[in-house]
Amino acid sequence: MKDKIIRIPLVGAILHDWEISRDFAADTKPVTPDVSEDGSSRADSSASVAASPDELDFNFSLKPCGLQGWTASRSGFPSAKVDFAFPAADFPRVLGWFTGNFEGVTSPASSALLRSVSEACERVLTGYLADATAADLFTAPFRVGWAFRYKNGLRKMLRAPELLYVARESPALAIDSFHIAETSAASTVDIRHHPCSLVMTPSKASAAGFAWGDIAYIDIIAAPQASILPKTISVTGTTTVIDGADRFRTYRYNRLNEDAVAGDASMQNDFRILCSIPVSALNGTDQLDIVPATGALAHWKNLAKYSTGSTGADSDDPDDPDKGWEPFVDKITDALDLGMPESRKWIRRVELRGNFRRKGGLKISLYGSRHRQDWHLIASGTNGWCSGLSASGYRWFRVRITGQLDRHHFFDALTFRISRTRE
Repeated sequence: MKDKIIRIPLVGAILHDWEISRDFAADTKPVTPDVSEDGSSRADSSASVAASPDELDFNFSLKPCGLQGWTASRSGFPSAKVDFAFPAADFPRVLGWFTGNFEGVTSPASSALLRSVSEACERVLTGYLADATAADLFTAPFRVGWAFRYKNGLRKMLRAPELLYVARESPALAIDSFHIAETSAASTVDIRHHPCSLVMTPSKASAAGFAWGDIAYIDIIAAPQASILPKTISVTGTTTVIDGADRFRTYRYNRLNEDAVAGDASMQNDFRILCSIPVSALNGTDQLDIVPATGALAHWKNLAKYSTGSTGADSDDPDDPDKGWEPFVDKITDALDLGMPESRKWIRRVELRGNFRRKGGLKISLYGSRHRQDWHLIASGTNGWCSGLSASGYRWFRVRITGQLDRHHFFDALTFRISRTRE
């Protein structure tokens, strides 16, 4: 038999919102070829058990990252130059700052010296934090959480946001090397701080086995970062610090301590949506990188505010042609016999017809069954189609459609290229 094209219009009640139910207990792995007519298969045909999304949680953590333009030093921290000028009379004191030998120092540091070194340290620290923020890397403690977002735009947060610590106090400027002249000094410092990206790990396997229902996205929600630097940096000299096995000399300035930084972070409540992850993108307990929109951390007010109410996608105007539009669809067809209910058929290709984004817009999954009891995933494809589906023959088929749908977009039909033989 030559391949045959069957077109199934998606009208009436043939296409439904997908929900786990008794009539659709599906395997989640593609089946392997078989020829048995009695329904036996070498693929595992056991039905998956749907879990409730309310059992799911996400664990957030931070991943240290390199920052372009800030050369990593031997210590592994970002490196920078702190250069400053001073009156000649301050030379013995500046030499003592770097060497620890204050022999011959009889006068206090001049205001010109303190102003110059303070401005130099402030330029380094503010420049470093600004570059990290522009790269959408976190530099200070902040509150973060997650919420389910439903197809109608409503959100539900199952637990309170948590406080993540990138650093617990202002970063130290550890002096790695220095050169001193009669009226100027140049030093290389290690900024003892690591900018971080955000990662998330599901607490349970969260792929297709979950009964997501109307849940379309996981929204990642965060509050602004705390202030990790004082408003004005004031350097008064250098000091020796012991940090575990490390001993180093650092510029001494009015660093914020842990209580001040954590207190500031805890009071932040301007929650915004960092990013949204489609539930179809979740894969077991694999760690997910949370990638904010470009410039999100530097332009916080441009992010969408978090609220539990509607996002405004749906209109209450009865004359609005977009009334009922869903930004995210997850639908499945009735069982389809494709005009041959008593015959096994092999699907070569299935395509979704209509007006929608072809590239990266929609995913379709084809399922097959012998007697409409156990459904087996045959294959999935992005961009609204999949092909090469000659693994196993079935009498009945269903197609699931998942993905984003723009306003005014719609589905017309599904077309199947079928054969009565495997080859």
